[in-house]
Amino acid sequence: MKKSFIMFLFIGSISLLFSFIFKRSACLFLNLTGVPCPSCGMTRAYILLLRGDISQAFYYHPLFIAPIVITIMMHEKISANKKLFNRLIIILIVIIFIVYLVRLILLFPENEPFVFFSDAILPKFYRFIKSVL
Repeated sequence: MKKSFIMFLFIGSISLLFSFIFKRSACLFLNLTGVPCPSCGMTRAYILLLRGDISQAFYYHPLFIAPIVITIMMHEKISANKKLFNRLIIILIVIIFIVYLVRLILLFPENEPFVFFSDAILPKFYRFIKSVL
């Protein structure tokens, strides 16, 4: 097996373990920090897209189409021109993080899907340290 596949299985297993422990999400970032990750809302966006509610899908994650585009790019062998492929991926990553920051500023901490998770590990640790001091 490839190392990347084994790492994928390992991270997926930890995510599932966290989802059972916290009963909140399989997202490691959310369960650790309490802050939604850049892909937060993407699953709900796909579900809404399948239901035909495109405007709500864009609300939950305006870039829900990005993984599909990346998959098509990889499948269509756009990677044959490696420089172009790498530039497109970097541009897409920059766009994802810009959209993440805008959503974080506009929606966090009270609007779905950017709700603060106070039972995450770091917020709990912070409250514990604060109570001890």
